[in-house]
Amino acid sequence: MPITASGWLDSIVDRALTPLTGETTMDPTACLARIIDAIEDEDEDEVKYACEDLRTWLDKGGFPPEGYSRESAYRFLHSVGYLVSAE
Repeated sequence: MPITASGWLDSIVDRALTPLTGETTMDPTACLARIIDAIEDEDEDEVKYACEDLRTWLDKGGFPPEGYSRESAYRFLHSVGYLVSAE
C-alpha cells in the first residue's frame, strides 16, 4: 500500500513531536512560558520543576521551544540555574 501525502505528513509530525524514547509529547514552548511565569511569580520550586522538565525533554531528543535552537535552550536553562541558585 503506497504512503499517501497525509500519511507521510502524519509520520513526519509524529517523529518531530516524540523524542526517540517514545514517551508522550510535551510543548516545550509552553514549558518555557511556565519557567518565565514562575520566575515572575518568584516561585523557585516551580522554576526548578519546569527547568527539569524542559532539560529532560531536550536530553531525550525533543525539539526546542519555538525561536530557540537546542544550544540556546540549554544556555537559557543554564542561566536560569544561576538565578535560582543565587537566591
